Amino acid sequence: APEEIRIIREHFFKVDKTIGRRVIPFDYQTGEWDHIVYFPFDPVRGETIPSFGEWMKALAAQEGGMDKAQKLFDRYWELTDTSRAEIARLPAAWVP
Repeated sequence: APEEIRIIREHFFKVDKTIGRRVIPFDYQTGEWDHIVYFPFDPVRGETIPSFGEWMKALAAQEGGMDKAQKLFDRYWELTDTSRAEIARLPAAWVP
C-alpha cells in the first residue's frame, strides 16, 4: 500500500478507535479516489464527529508527543495529492 494509506491504517485508525470515532474506509478500484473514509454521525442520537483538536491530542499521546504527531501528520499531507471533506446524510426513510 502507498505510504499515505499505511499511515492511515497504522496510525490514524488507532486514534479514531481511541476517541470513539466510527470509521468506514473504502479502497476504490476505479474512479477519482484511491481511498475514502466515511465518519457516520447521527445528530438525533447525539453522536458527532470529535473535534480536530481532540483527535490531534490523541495522536500525540499515541505517537509519543505533539512534535512526533505533527511530523507524522505533515508527512501524510505531503503524500496526499487531493483531499476533500463533505457532509452527507442518510435519508430518513433508510434509517433503521
